[in-house]
Amino acid sequence: MRSWSCKLGVLALLLAGASTAAFGCSSDKSELFDSSGAAAGTPPATGGSVTAGTPGSGGSSADASGGSQAAPQGGAGLISSGGSGASGGLSPGGGGGPVCESGGVSCEGKCIDPLTSEAHCGGCQMTCPARASCEAGECSCRDDESLCFGRCVNTLTNLENCGDCGVKCPPRADCSDGQCLCPDDETICGAECVDTETDVANCGVCGKLCAVGGVCVDGDCGCPDEEIECGTECVDTTSDEKHCGDCDQTCTGGTCTDGECICPEETENCDGVCADLSSSVDHCGSCGTACVNGEVCEEGECVCPPGTTDCDGVCADLDVDQNHCGECNNSCEASKICGAGECTCRPGDLECDGVCINPSTDPEHCGSCETECPNNLNCIDAMCGCPAGLTDCQQTCVSLMTDEAHCGGCGKMCGDEQDCFGGQCVRTPCDLLCSNPEQATLAEDGFRMEPLGLGGHCYEVYDYDPTETERRVVCWEFNGNRQLRVNGVPTACQIDDGVVLGEPRAGGYCIQVSPGGANFAGVLLPTR
Repeated sequence: MRSWSCKLGVLALLLAGASTAAFGCSSDKSELFDSSGAAAGTPPATGGSVTAGTPGSGGSSADASGGSQAAPQGGAGLISSGGSGASGGLSPGGGGGPVCESGGVSCEGKCIDPLTSEAHCGGCQMTCPARASCEAGECSCRDDESLCFGRCVNTLTNLENCGDCGVKCPPRADCSDGQCLCPDDETICGAECVDTETDVANCGVCGKLCAVGGVCVDGDCGCPDEEIECGTECVDTTSDEKHCGDCDQTCTGGTCTDGECICPEETENCDGVCADLSSSVDHCGSCGTACVNGEVCEEGECVCPPGTTDCDGVCADLDVDQNHCGECNNSCEASKICGAGECTCRPGDLECDGVCINPSTDPEHCGSCETECPNNLNCIDAMCGCPAGLTDCQQTCVSLMTDEAHCGGCGKMCGDEQDCFGGQCVRTPCDLLCSNPEQATLAEDGFRMEPLGLGGHCYEVYDYDPTETERRVVCWEFNGNRQLRVNGVPTACQIDDGVVLGEPRAGGYCIQVSPGGANFAGVLLPTR
């Protein structure tokens, strides 16, 4: 029996008007068609007839209900059956690609299986790397290789991916069985192969650094020739002026010769320092004798410098010294300074009863020694007055916002059982803010008000003074432009930590909530 592929190819050639001999199959056409004229073995079409050479996308010119039309290149696109009108039939490769069988996709005009195609693995143009195959829509390297950064590599031998993707072996190292190995007896230290027997930066073990100028021999640090290790460097103690004769034994101002500090003439070796005993403040007259308290060394003795006086071992400038003003041990009072050898007041100050004062700020001597500010008035710029936020009412500074005797203005006194809050005399927290307020009740976690519904509310909260937390208000679900006021002040609605509250109004808080769009909105004054 002839194969189906041969029949399909011959059918395509017949439809195109070509000879079957060119296809390499029998020229007998009868076996290609059954008694009804349909191609042998071809699934029945839904309608129409096959007409060779008929233009259009499907069916014959006389029958628009569908049919099959030959695809170019020997029927390469014959994969779709019947249809109706121009949309039916087997379409040529162009015009958006063929309609593929279930599971297939059209890539570059051909139907492919994205589960197995190495050129389109998992999708069009998703090409697998060399030596990889496509399995179940994913590129897979052969058994002894791994996919690393778009390449199939053998992680047992690959220098750039040794043992795992991205593990790079150091220079001169090999990758063997997935491990980086340095040549001979070298060791991997960081990103290098080093000989820990001789490497001064990795002597014996990685990271062990030998002293500057030192050497590494058989994994131990040492110094060359006659040098010894002092701190982090190798030094020649026979000539090094910082380490003369031994580590940290200095030779300052002299020359280190054969491990001894040789000082110039007219100087003395004072424990590694060549000092002139006639002028050195650290070695005056003899090694270790230091001049202090401003003294200088002259001819081997500690004396006070010109312009100063020796006051019991302290060199003092009697013109400006607070403790020795004009003469030794004459101290100026704390409010005065020493100038020209006399204790005087600072510029701008006044001396009142022997004490220097600042007339710009002193309420007992405001502007002059004789002017005293009455009651609790302050001295501001040499004038008696009240600081910002307070008002002078009968020569007393008061707050018109909170003073019950001057609430909103001097002399405006609140009545019995009234508090002054914000310059208003009020009896209750919601007084002058809303009428008929609701009383908030105390729940386990504080004064809780929910659900608020969609309308507005006005609550009064008394005795809110938590001991385990700050006085604050927490709210939630304030949708629909709902607003919050506490004691008449607009307050932001914040969940979690909430907003810290100010002082109570007439012993409590007035919580006002405007209408909103959330039925289960709520407000809480927490007690813990």
